Amino acid sequence: MGNEKFKGNLFHNHCSDWGQTFRITITYQCKKKFENFEN
Repeated sequence: MGNEKFKGNLFHNHCSDWGQTFRITITYQCKKKFENFEN
């Protein structure tokens, strides 16, 4: 029981971190494209 909960939390944390990294990457790419577009 406790082990399953632990696995669930680990999975949830991993997904949250990945989602955050993904958003940051997308934002970074958009900024770069936008800057290139302006220059």
